[in-house]
Amino acid sequence: MNLFLNGQLFIMFCKYGKVEGVKEFLSLGLNPAVDNQICIKLSSENGQFEVVRLLLKDKRIDPSHAGNFAVNKAIENGHLKVVNLLLENKKVKELYDTKKFCWY
Repeated sequence: MNLFLNGQLFIMFCKYGKVEGVKEFLSLGLNPAVDNQICIKLSSENGQFEVVRLLLKDKRIDPSHAGNFAVNKAIENGHLKVVNLLLENKKVKELYDTKKFCWY
């Protein structure tokens, strides 16, 4: 299988919460930050807690990418466990600590 197909399969595993598949690709050294951090974005948006937890262990993952897209989508979709997990990450926390919010 070529690198492009491997990357696409990895992205789908992240999106749909296929934990064993994600673990396998990570063990093979696949970059989880492919396509502008799409894996952390999709797994967060879809509430895939275990996948998000696995991805956050990799230094190449930036959960604050694109204006905190991952945490914002997790909030929007009601995935509170994922939100809490993301907010524990230093990059996300720093961004949220420096902004002022008005919640309506």
